[in-house]
Amino acid sequence: MNRPYPDRDRRGPPPDRNDHDHRHHERPHPAPRSAAPRRDHHPRRNAPPPPPITRAGPVILSVPVPKPNGAPGPPVAVQQPTELAVFSYDQFGHFHPDASSLRFWYPPAGYTVRRAVAGQGTAGTPLPHPPHPPPVPDRIDLNAQFDAYVPSANGIEPLDNLLRGLVDGQVWPFPARNDVHVVTWRGIATKFLCALYDNHRDGWELGAVRYNGTVFMHEHVTPARKADEDAMKADSRRARMAYWGYRFEQQCVLDTALSELAEPDRALAEEERRTTAVNAQKQFCSVFTTKIGSTRLVMGAEVDCCLDVSGGKRHYVELKTNKCVRTPGDHRAWRAKLLRIWAQSFLAGVPTIMVGFRDNDGVLVDVQELSTADLPRMVRGSADAWDPMACLRFAANALEKLREAVREEGVYYVVRWAHPFTGIEVERVDGRVEERLAGQRKEI
Repeated sequence: MNRPYPDRDRRGPPPDRNDHDHRHHERPHPAPRSAAPRRDHHPRRNAPPPPPITRAGPVILSVPVPKPNGAPGPPVAVQQPTELAVFSYDQFGHFHPDASSLRFWYPPAGYTVRRAVAGQGTAGTPLPHPPHPPPVPDRIDLNAQFDAYVPSANGIEPLDNLLRGLVDGQVWPFPARNDVHVVTWRGIATKFLCALYDNHRDGWELGAVRYNGTVFMHEHVTPARKADEDAMKADSRRARMAYWGYRFEQQCVLDTALSELAEPDRALAEEERRTTAVNAQKQFCSVFTTKIGSTRLVMGAEVDCCLDVSGGKRHYVELKTNKCVRTPGDHRAWRAKLLRIWAQSFLAGVPTIMVGFRDNDGVLVDVQELSTADLPRMVRGSADAWDPMACLRFAANALEKLREAVREEGVYYVVRWAHPFTGIEVERVDGRVEERLAGQRKEI
């Protein structure tokens, strides 16, 4: 199989995260607890996402989603992601055009991080979990401090602060000879990469508007999405499981790079992260550009942490949680999850993933390191394997056709992946202009 770009070690470029993409562990969004009220000039991330739009116009484009086992096609050219700008949210959810909320990888105390590589075990199987994990009380309980947890804002991240990050980074407005075709969040691009193997059929809906030749896309809250969020709020078990991902993340990072910490300070920092409540308002985001086929994208993504900085580049790390993989059903679910992990990390050029495997009670059992470049080979040969080049081929085709369909400036379009899930459809919404985006651009 032709690979889009070769294996990379930790030299890989930047970044990642957004997504309802943007919280990419096993977590929906728990019911928000109120953070300390504060009002100042910093914009917040609480703009309400647009509601879904009932069908108001004819379908002007339908991109068929082929069977993933169809005939192979030509390889797709993919450009290595390059970071353009960064921004942060502080503990109150306020925006800052800097890297003040960037955190650094430091493994959880008492755990040996093992590196899983392709070819170990059966297809798509992580390393066997240790029969004797760290003894109690050294094992990390991911339920700790749950009652003091301050979650991030519920719902879908609007484009507001992504655009502000581009402006403050002096990247946008784009130059007159603009070759940026799409601006969006990484989580939305991930949907296009994963559509070929989407067996959950949850569906999604996007809003798209063309402005100065560039298509801006954001996500709508569909009824199914809203129902799922409401059900999550009412289910204490799901809320707690959502929290485990955030707690694992906190136990893997420090606010200061390890190279800048003296030995006594490391012990203090470890103790602080064990005893401090999780505040998911504090986040770091990277804005980067990449190219899939003929489409150049500028995307924003939340980044979990940084391994180190060398040669002027930050080497980012993705953090995930998953239940221990033991049964055949666990293995199938894990292989399916690896597709989304690969898509998210590949799009942003994140070369390393650290996975915390936990038991059913939320106790951390094992930590393993995965390479993004290895993930396709890890699932190869299994009955439910996925082909990364097929994903890229479909995404390249769909994005190119979407750009052609969203052709009128200032007119609002809706992009849908919905029942019966045979294709991604584009509708022109007559008489509706995306005032909020247009006004926001003038304001910024």
